[in-house]
Amino acid sequence: MAGQTYWGNAGDATNANIVRFKVQKEIFMKTTFKTLIGRLNAGRMVKEQMMVFEGGRKRVDIGNSSIVQEKRITEGNEFRLTMLEYVNGNATYGDSAVRRGDYNQYKHSVGFVNQVDSPAWQLPGRCSLKQAAEVITNPKGDLMMTMQRWVAEEMDADWIRSALMGASRGVLSSAADGALGITLPGASAGQTRSCYNFYTPDGVVTPNRTRATHEAAVDTALGNLTDQVLDYFDMGEHDALVNLCDQYYLEPAPLAGREYKAIFVCDRALLWRLAARSGTYETLMKNARERGKNNPAISHLDSVDIDGILYIPYRLLEKYNPTAQGGTVPLYGPGLENDPRTHTNSSKLRLGLLMGAKSFLRGTDMRVWVTTKIGDHDKGMEYAAHWDDGFVRNEWDAKDGRTEMENPHMFVTCHYDSGVGGAIGT
Repeated sequence: MAGQTYWGNAGDATNANIVRFKVQKEIFMKTTFKTLIGRLNAGRMVKEQMMVFEGGRKRVDIGNSSIVQEKRITEGNEFRLTMLEYVNGNATYGDSAVRRGDYNQYKHSVGFVNQVDSPAWQLPGRCSLKQAAEVITNPKGDLMMTMQRWVAEEMDADWIRSALMGASRGVLSSAADGALGITLPGASAGQTRSCYNFYTPDGVVTPNRTRATHEAAVDTALGNLTDQVLDYFDMGEHDALVNLCDQYYLEPAPLAGREYKAIFVCDRALLWRLAARSGTYETLMKNARERGKNNPAISHLDSVDIDGILYIPYRLLEKYNPTAQGGTVPLYGPGLENDPRTHTNSSKLRLGLLMGAKSFLRGTDMRVWVTTKIGDHDKGMEYAAHWDDGFVRNEWDAKDGRTEMENPHMFVTCHYDSGVGGAIGT
């Protein structure tokens, strides 16, 4: 809006129109701002099934195998899932007495839903629209596309927050803005909690149910990542991810008709470094052979499947690259309370989310609605989008007096890298 002080004034400078023209970047943004988590989950919901047993019937939730276990909530704001733990013990034989085993033991995970409201975006008044009529043909349609883009990115930001800090902002935060302020295991109400499974090139961080102990261990591990030669992402680190999937029995995740060992959403720098190309473009094209430009040797910032792990570089995750805070609580980019869209992150610690099935719980009512507000004396109008939503990282916690947790679904990983295009050691 060059040369303009407010909507009613087009300005005096040459060509100072309210909106000059629609550039190709706008079209690009429309296609870019789509939810990654929606494509990964493919709309799968937790389904209900009637279980028939001696003495009656009971309707229970049955899990699905997608990245997110979505539960449609139309009443209340909470749903619970229960996991029966594995039984242990050796058999006895012959005339030996039958050995007494343990009782069944259970762990639980809880999901929540809360209403999410976008900011109220304004449309100019009737007289201002007359001035803009030659260059704005559909201001309401433009606003609707802007709202859709904002909602999509907010949904993706919420599941990233839940992966790194425990739950989405509207569920976890107790600071302001009407969030639920839930209590995560071993923490106080509203406190964030890093993923129970956290990996760096130094190995898996020893987890602890007590939040302060766990956060200090994760923060110390992050503070030790200072050497790009030792701590960057290469094929050896890829092999380590494969071993994590097998060692921790991550349940494979289906996507687009295939079943992957895990899905690894990561900072672009990790995939760039893994497939670091060198030499001339001509040489690379020759090495790509029959697959041409689709070969990862050329186009390695697209999704790529290596040994059953699907790598997906994602720009929004880079906003949350962490900063070590001196052995206390790591800061994940903008954190829980700041807008990631305006956050500038210079951290060289590069995140990855290694996810199997059931990594997240999501409560939702599967709809987005729009409200309008007309100004005094019918002057001006505002639009806002609303939806019911809530992500929680799926970590199972004992509720029977034990201080036990486990997360058989995902790892958060972190490596050191100077950034896309930078040489090793810079």
